[in-house]
Amino acid sequence: MERFPGQDFKGTLYTFDGRVTMDWGGEREVVGTCVHCGASSEVYADCLEDTCGAHFIACEACREGSMRAYCPLHIHARSVV
Repeated sequence: MERFPGQDFKGTLYTFDGRVTMDWGGEREVVGTCVHCGASSEVYADCLEDTCGAHFIACEACREGSMRAYCPLHIHARSVV
């Protein structure tokens, strides 16, 4: 991927370390979608619920708005309370 950035790959590469994603540059499309509103995004969030370990894609508007950074399971629980 370093030799041929943007070729044969769409989006960013998800990593299982502190980097979370790697952008290889070149022409590429955003392939992720926000779990709350469906907007294009490649930004991952960790659920703010203390007992949850969910890692999910959430757009900036949903992370900063009323949805905050709760996974789909816990955002539902928050709206019921």
